[in-house]
Amino acid sequence: EFLTAFYFNERHLAARLARRCLGRSYQRWLPKLRRRSIPGVDPSSVRGEPLADLCSAVGDRLDDHWRHRLFRLRTRSFDRSVAQRLERLRPDVALLFSDVGSEFALPRCRSLGIPSVLSMVHGDVREEAALLDDEAKRSPDYFPIYLGDSPIDRTELDWLHQRRLRDLDQADLILVPSEHIRGELERHGVEPRR
Repeated sequence: EFLTAFYFNERHLAARLARRCLGRSYQRWLPKLRRRSIPGVDPSSVRGEPLADLCSAVGDRLDDHWRHRLFRLRTRSFDRSVAQRLERLRPDVALLFSDVGSEFALPRCRSLGIPSVLSMVHGDVREEAALLDDEAKRSPDYFPIYLGDSPIDRTELDWLHQRRLRDLDQADLILVPSEHIRGELERHGVEPRR
C-alpha cells in the first residue's frame, strides 16, 4: 500500500467530478493531473491524503507566521496518518521518505517491530546548513536565490532539518542518493551498516 498526498485516479469520483466541472478544459488539465499517478500501480493500493497539497496551496498565500503553522500542521498530520496506517496494516517493512515520519511513523515502526527504510532524496542537512551559513556571510542575497520561487524560508528549512536528523536517528536502513552523502552521514556518526 502507498500513502501519498493527492493521487490522481481517472476512475475515482474526484476525477469524474473534475471532468464534469472543468468541461472542455479538463483535457488541458489531464496531463498535469496524470503526473500525480504512476502507470502500472494499482490505484486501489494507493491512499491519498489530498489535505497535504491543499495546505501547501493555501499556505503559499499566507504570511510567514500562518504559513509556518500550516506547513508544520500539514507535515505532522501526514506523519500521524502514516503511523495510523502502520498500526492497522502491520506491514513487513515500511519505506518512508525523509521529513514524513520522524515524529510519529518511525517511532511507531520501532514500537511495532516493523523494519524501516528511509529514502533520503536530499543531501546531509548539516552540510546544507553550513553551506547556507557560509554563503549568507559571503553574499546575503544568496539565500532567496537558493530557494528560487519556493515559499519555504530559513525558519521552515531549519525545522525540516531537525525532522531529517530525527529520521536518520530512527531508521533501520537509509537509502542515499550518492557516495558523497553516504560519506557525510558516516562522518557524522551514522553506522556504515545502515
